[in-house]
Amino acid sequence: MSSTPGKHTLSIDDAVAKVLNSAKTIKLRESVKPHEAKRVREAFALLADHRLPSNSTKTSERRDNYRRFLKQVNDHDRGPQFVVICAVGLGQSAIASMREVARLNLPEEIKKRANALTDPTIDKIATEYRRVFELTLHDVQAILMSGQAGSKVWLTETAPPVLEISTTTARVFGGGEDTFTPE
Repeated sequence: MSSTPGKHTLSIDDAVAKVLNSAKTIKLRESVKPHEAKRVREAFALLADHRLPSNSTKTSERRDNYRRFLKQVNDHDRGPQFVVICAVGLGQSAIASMREVARLNLPEEIKKRANALTDPTIDKIATEYRRVFELTLHDVQAILMSGQAGSKVWLTETAPPVLEISTTTARVFGGGEDTFTPE
């Protein structure tokens, strides 16, 4: 692999090997480690972020390249599983530093290996982490002032997680707890 000095770009073959290895490890372990879970959550949050790409900084350019890549791998019936294994096995830095032609061709190479990469365990992880809810402070205030809520508001889906919001705490059951201060 030829690259400029100081830059370590990943070839398609190397990236596919990392993704295959990650899928195998997740299947054997039947879970992701906490730092991997964070990467998975961040990947799904990035996919859910519908803001227009910005090219003001190198960091935002890398994030936008990663988002485009994730959208490409997610465009498949098993896409959420691909997002999990790519977030765990590659991550934003590896994807963003790949040569453009490799980054653009990698999703197709991953999709070709769908049977080797997917598994009920990975599907369960994808289902758990792809639920991303974003409420602005305005949304929370509107809910609390609607007259339909006391000191707590419950947002639910037909399946977990359940989000509890009070005037000082937002909590996803089964997840962590975050504190916010209304303005």
